[in-house]
Amino acid sequence: MTVPQPTRPGRATITKGTNGLSLEGESLIGLFAVDTVAVGQRGGLELAALGVGTAPMSTLMLVCLGALQATMVLSARAIGEGDPRSVGPIFRAAVVNAVALGLLAGLLSLFAEPFFLMTGQAPDVAALAGKVALQFAWGLPAFLLFLAVNMTLETIGRPRVGVAIMAAANVANILFDGVFVLGWGGLVEAGG
Repeated sequence: MTVPQPTRPGRATITKGTNGLSLEGESLIGLFAVDTVAVGQRGGLELAALGVGTAPMSTLMLVCLGALQATMVLSARAIGEGDPRSVGPIFRAAVVNAVALGLLAGLLSLFAEPFFLMTGQAPDVAALAGKVALQFAWGLPAFLLFLAVNMTLETIGRPRVGVAIMAAANVANILFDGVFVLGWGGLVEAGG
């Protein structure tokens, strides 16, 4: 595999891959925004549970993202030192870390409902928010794995893959929210 080498160091080289990161961040916000709008159509309890349930899980997700940032730093360093073969072991370590961090966050989600009760949430909100946190946790290992892969791709100069995946995820999210939350097409009962 040939890794693109910068022709000259400087701002243009450093910021080249950041457009992909920016679009992916905006896409992630889009996912949350669409979910919030769809769930808000269901009712106040559901919207409260979504907000309460995703708050600690999204915080855990950001902590895990911070831990995975080393992937980009170490990979960029290896490429900058002229040792692109070192990116492979860095990537493999990032994959292991992503899965381990995702599973740890998932384990913590099992205690979400008692945590919400302890922080003074109403029992009905805490019960539903605990379910939201658990569902969020199911997807976290895969999302962190995506981030590890994408950070490596960003570092080697291939940011478009992640942008395309996040764009497809946003389109799928709109369709799935429409069908499973709002009952589009009558395939399932709204809120299903």
